Amino acid sequence: MEEDFKIPISTCEEGRHPRLCNAACMDADTRQCMPVAALRAGKSGKLVRIAGKPEMKKHLSEMGFVIGDTICIVNDVSGSTILDIKGSRIAIDRSLASKLYIIPE
Repeated sequence: MEEDFKIPISTCEEGRHPRLCNAACMDADTRQCMPVAALRAGKSGKLVRIAGKPEMKKHLSEMGFVIGDTICIVNDVSGSTILDIKGSRIAIDRSLASKLYIIPE
């Protein structure tokens, strides 16, 4: 898995990110990264960060979430989010969706 390069939030231009952001936040094309949990059905974007403890990152990686892949939000119902990634639909709860950061397309 790709190693995250993290920068302090004080240098992040958005200020809505977790305490530490990856270098993608500083790139002109990636200033709008946000958690999947904040997006509505029908939106999609490129996965730029997986937050959380190493065990959580490993779990999400094993489910098929890879930095650089496109994720589409299919539906968001009753605290669960259904995502389309690489042609497969995966349902995750809101807490897991808040660990996935994408750049909306």
